[in-house]
Amino acid sequence: MSVFPYIMNLSDILQSKYGFDKIHAGYLFGLPYIISAASSPFLGFTIDKVGKRAFLICLSSVLLTLAFTASMIMPECH
Repeated sequence: MSVFPYIMNLSDILQSKYGFDKIHAGYLFGLPYIISAASSPFLGFTIDKVGKRAFLICLSSVLLTLAFTASMIMPECH
């Protein structure tokens, strides 16, 4: 659930830190939802076949933390 506050502020972050206009920031704002909707059935099927759900949950938390950290330390650009 920690991803939701980040995503809700993502449009403002993209506009202020990276210089995107509102339209392009809005497109990028919706990208996580589109990727999630498209990949969920395939990932769910794969996880059901492979197993190791606890490991994959821990791995996803680590990857999410790395993504947030990379987003915070990236320099501003326009």
